Amino acid sequence: MNHLYIITHTDLDGIGSAASILRILGRKRSRDATILYAEPYNIHEILESLLGYFESGDLLVVADLGLNEENKARVFELLESIVDKGVRVEWYDHHVWDPNDITKIMGLGVSIYIDRATCATGVVVRYATRSRGLEPDKFLIELEDVVCSADLWRWSNPLSPKL
Repeated sequence: MNHLYIITHTDLDGIGSAASILRILGRKRSRDATILYAEPYNIHEILESLLGYFESGDLLVVADLGLNEENKARVFELLESIVDKGVRVEWYDHHVWDPNDITKIMGLGVSIYIDRATCATGVVVRYATRSRGLEPDKFLIELEDVVCSADLWRWSNPLSPKL
């Protein structure tokens, strides 16, 4: 993998998702990793802004972002162009998805992981490790717990209210 691009939501869960994938991949936010923050309504604008930077062998991770009806057709077009450049795309989310959209994204060559039983940080910790034959370390397990406790409004971790 060359460069890592992460597009994630602007909230705690999005930040936790980005931190998790950086740790899993052994990356630091520097020359080899770029993090951009988005909302579902503007993800297509973020993808468009990156289009000229992607190179074959790069990895794009999208986390904690569902699709909006208004821009999903454009998101699909952009993902197709990105995959055609030889970029690997992984999407991690915990929101409700239309099964047809999941099928469409998978058909474009995107690896998509959706699990509504946890927060997006939990989806990244569980599936990004597993897909790489890894186990989450103690830090990732604690990060998942504290972020999900806040994002899912459980407040079961004493650190969650402080975040």
